[in-house]
Amino acid sequence: SDGTDVPGVVNAASIAEVPGHLDLAVVSIGISDFGSVVIDTAHKGAHGLVVLTGADFGPQENRLLVQLARAYGVRALGPDALGLINTRLGEEMNATPGPMPRTGGVGLFCQSAATGVSLLNATLRHDIGLSSFVSTGDYADVTANDVLQYWQDDDDTRVCLMSLDSIGNPRKFSRISRRLAR
Repeated sequence: SDGTDVPGVVNAASIAEVPGHLDLAVVSIGISDFGSVVIDTAHKGAHGLVVLTGADFGPQENRLLVQLARAYGVRALGPDALGLINTRLGEEMNATPGPMPRTGGVGLFCQSAATGVSLLNATLRHDIGLSSFVSTGDYADVTANDVLQYWQDDDDTRVCLMSLDSIGNPRKFSRISRRLAR
């Protein structure tokens, strides 16, 4: 925390100092802090972590992030992620620095945060309703395949749009996307 108060937002110097239980932590951290942040997030009961920063993360740090997250039962989005949005009525969540789109049937996925900002702005400009939005950044843990599997079981998602920089496991991607297309 930089000491700036935001109305309605809990402000703490660390995740460990946030009162109560967490479902999701959205963090902007340096590489030297991410190990303790993953551990503190897990100890607070969170199942998810969105890592917005990532300029100094490399392949070795991404592997360590995945190992720590999985060891502590936390799914990690990022590093260099824009975040995620779920527009399900009554459970709306916007864990991005971007605007909240209206509720609809389109699931939107991208890796690039810059592409994500552009796509979110386009949904607002053209009044396209989203069921969910995920921007993974450098996917260390959560991948396009994970999001496809989520959409397969999500009754709110009727159309799936993806902007991919790479496919980690092409065989699995093909299998899931064929099942989803049915």
